[in-house]
Amino acid sequence: MEWRFMMVFAQQGGGYPPEPNLLGTLIILGSIFFIFYFLVFRPYRKEQEQHKQLLANLKKNDRVLTRGGIIGTVVNIKDNEVTLKIDTAGNVRVVFLKAAIQQVFQKSSDAKDSDEGGSGGKGKGKKKK
Repeated sequence: MEWRFMMVFAQQGGGYPPEPNLLGTLIILGSIFFIFYFLVFRPYRKEQEQHKQLLANLKKNDRVLTRGGIIGTVVNIKDNEVTLKIDTAGNVRVVFLKAAIQQVFQKSSDAKDSDEGGSGGKGKGKKKK
């Protein structure tokens, strides 16, 4: 009985598996690469570019957040360093690398307006004569 089964199997030509299609494999691998690029690499590059722009636009009196969670006001900017004033009295100053700045809360013009008169610079405070 086994002998007949083997003869039928041999006559059907099912002895060897078909050759893999190289073009189909390349298309699948290429599509996986493009999907991976658009889901991982592209958003990461955009985020890096935005962070570079944030650091390039950093100015004195900006209120910032560092990657370590420290909030302070920019006092001095050098090539690769930023000095932050941590307390309101101005006694505590800490030097950070520029890359450690994560977010800018207030731009320098907003910080100056809120410091003057406490009215936010809207002109609703006391009038000076």
